[in-house]
Amino acid sequence: MRAISSAAGGMLRARLRGGARWEDWELPCYVTSFLTVVILGVGLNAKPDLTLETWAHQKALERLQQQELASAEAQAEFVIMMNNAHEYKMRNRE
Repeated sequence: MRAISSAAGGMLRARLRGGARWEDWELPCYVTSFLTVVILGVGLNAKPDLTLETWAHQKALERLQQQELASAEAQAEFVIMMNNAHEYKMRNRE
């Protein structure tokens, strides 16, 4: 038993000492893998939100804004009409 474990320990030490050099393909592979992860991470996070819920929410906000604008215009027209009616009454009293 001791002979087997000492032989295995010697093999591990030999591998650890000589394993400092990389193969020729390792550096380009690691660099390419890292850049792929970075590009995908940035690209997928920066894509526009094209979900149906987002589109419907934007359309609802646009409609609400149009309704508010139309309501404000109608109110302004009503105020102008009331002012004109008041001026007409004042002129006819004299």
